[in-house]
Amino acid sequence: MAIIILVVIGGLFLPRTATVSRSLLINCPCDQVFEQVNTTRNWENWSPWHQMDSTMLLEYSGGEKGNNAGFSWNSTNKKVGNGKIEIVSSMPYDSIILDMDFMENGNAQGKFVFSEADSGTLVTWSMTSDLGKNPISRYFGLLMDKFVGPDFEKGLQNMHKFINSLPSSNIDFKISETEIPARITLTIRDTCTQQSISAKLGKIYGDIFHIIQIRKLLVTGYPFAIYHTCSADIFDLEAGVAIEKGINPAMGSVIVAERPQTHVVMVKYFGPYEGTLKAYAEIEKYITGKKLTVTGPFIEEYVTDPQMEPDTAKWQTNIYFPVK
Repeated sequence: MAIIILVVIGGLFLPRTATVSRSLLINCPCDQVFEQVNTTRNWENWSPWHQMDSTMLLEYSGGEKGNNAGFSWNSTNKKVGNGKIEIVSSMPYDSIILDMDFMENGNAQGKFVFSEADSGTLVTWSMTSDLGKNPISRYFGLLMDKFVGPDFEKGLQNMHKFINSLPSSNIDFKISETEIPARITLTIRDTCTQQSISAKLGKIYGDIFHIIQIRKLLVTGYPFAIYHTCSADIFDLEAGVAIEKGINPAMGSVIVAERPQTHVVMVKYFGPYEGTLKAYAEIEKYITGKKLTVTGPFIEEYVTDPQMEPDTAKWQTNIYFPVK
């Protein structure tokens, strides 16, 4: 009894939280590494728990990627068990925070931090658990690093191996000067946050194509978005498509505009939307080197329908900067 009392009292003085952390330098660009975590279906490529049980039942929820995206699993493998993971904070190329629910084994907060390095991206994967007031749980917390740490190491190594098995990501951006021909467009202008761009564009395109279907209009180009202003807090964008002839829709915020021919610098970018920053950097270098002046907001044209092409590496986005 004395020993039991001493064990209990000793447990009360142990840390209430336990943290496991592992890091690995992956010799790939930060956007590629970030995408492996931010898109929840990509976890099947490298997660150590997915590989322990290839027959586990998976169910995805909350969208494809970013905030609120997640998945749950059910496994008969005792080392895998049942649980649920949800992204609660996604900061592109910086960090991702996860809510991890291991059911009867408790909850934890997971975190990935991405740091650019000379030869790639330093990825740090950590998990912090609140062990509560139970002194026995706190003793088990002392062993968590020993039990979970090797899984984190294997997961990061799997990620490194998988990303490096993909086709080379070194893109030679072909920048050119061209003309956007005069056209009639049907657009809606609105504001959104960086995290809600995809949802906002989806809503706008849905509304516009509904009008196109009702009015039996002919679309003459790919969906596009004009980014009037962009900041860390808010995006002011105008999205729509080009149509064959003008109409007077008289439908709230819908804009019909005759846009003149415009001289632009453009680049064709292939890959996930999160990776367009590289293309923008190259365009800015070109504009500076040619001593051109930007005359209007930049435009993104979405050639590939993500609903029809699941491979993000094949998504084509044309980026335009009006210049003179």
